[in-house]
Amino acid sequence: MVALALSPDVRRIADGLSQTWLTGLQSLRVVGGVFVLLWADGAIPWKFALPAGLGDVAVGLIAMVALGKLRSRAQTAAAWVRRTYVFGLADFVLAIGAGFLSSPSAIQLLALDRPNEAIQLYPLTLVPSFAVSVFLSLHIL
Repeated sequence: MVALALSPDVRRIADGLSQTWLTGLQSLRVVGGVFVLLWADGAIPWKFALPAGLGDVAVGLIAMVALGKLRSRAQTAAAWVRRTYVFGLADFVLAIGAGFLSSPSAIQLLALDRPNEAIQLYPLTLVPSFAVSVFLSLHIL
């Protein structure tokens, strides 16, 4: 994101990206519902799974509505796109916070009886280490 702020060439490329494409990619966040399934299976604590999983599903569904509005050129399309990004960023704040607070560390305040250790194991660790960064970058673009 530093390149976006400092480089006119990177800004020009980012400005040329399709808002439809960027919004459509956010619809993939419905896959975050897997956190709810992992909680139901007993693999991760609800204190992380429910805010992170349900938040991702909600953002993905809002993005799908926004994508439909963009494709149909509805007057409300811009408002739906803004909702996608506002809810998406708020979900990241909530999910990342819940992840830190429920994982074994010096700042663990949640899920003391059953910490969120699975998030540190492959392949689940790819979510905070890779997917969050990618989707956050898409929000900023």
